[in-house]
Amino acid sequence: MPKIAKPRLTTSPLSFFRAADGHRTALHHLAPIVNPEGQPNTSVFFAYYNVFGFCLELYLKAFLSTKGKTADELAREPYRHDLTRLYADAVDEQIHTYSGLPLVHPSALDKVISIVAPDHGSYAFRYISADDASYTYFKSLEIVLLVVDDLHAKIQNVIM
Repeated sequence: MPKIAKPRLTTSPLSFFRAADGHRTALHHLAPIVNPEGQPNTSVFFAYYNVFGFCLELYLKAFLSTKGKTADELAREPYRHDLTRLYADAVDEQIHTYSGLPLVHPSALDKVISIVAPDHGSYAFRYISADDASYTYFKSLEIVLLVVDDLHAKIQNVIM
C-alpha cells in the first residue's frame, strides 16, 4: 500500500496560543477537584496533568513560532512533546524579557517545567504504565496556575 504524505502543518502563533488558552481554562476549572486537601484525586489526576503538559507545550510552541520555528519543525524531533527542549529554546529566544504577571519570577516556570516535563515527554500522563507507579505532583495548584497565567500573559504580549 502506498504511503500517504502528511499535509504540511500551517498552525500559526495565534492558533497555538488559542489552543493553549483553552487548555489553561480547563486547568482552572479542574484545579478544585484534582487536589482536594493536598492529595491527588486519581480519577482526574492523569487528565489534569495531561492537559497541563499540553498547555505548557502549546504556549511554548506559540512563542517559538513567533521566532521563526514552523509548525512542521515543532511537530518533529527534537521538539514534539519535549517540554525541556521547547523551554530551553524559548529561554534562548529571551522569553523572560517579555512582560507577564508582576509577582512571578522566571525561576517559577523553570521549576514547573522540570516537574511536568519528564512525565509529559514520556507519555506517562496519557498511557499509564503501572498501577503502583509514582508521580510528582503539586500540592498547591493556586501557585502553579499563577505560573501558567504568567506564561499566558507573556505569550499574549508577544502575539497581540
